[in-house]
Amino acid sequence: MSASKRKSDQSDPELKQLHQSLKQFEVKYGKSHEEIADIFCRVSGQLDKMKDYLENKPVVEWTYLEDLALAKSDESPEF
Repeated sequence: MSASKRKSDQSDPELKQLHQSLKQFEVKYGKSHEEIADIFCRVSGQLDKMKDYLENKPVVEWTYLEDLALAKSDESPEF
């Protein structure tokens, strides 16, 4: 990643807010950043659903294959 790309990422307020939220989940729930990243993907990046998941409330979980199926045509093997 280039230095200019890293700098633009660091100045994006939405990205900074997301980073802060994810760090707060790490601290509050005692999870590693890998675990938080995995949960983030499972709940399609919905922070309110992450909180529910971490509090053992029911949530809809997505798999990588399901995400691929949504992005591909009906004829693809993933679908």
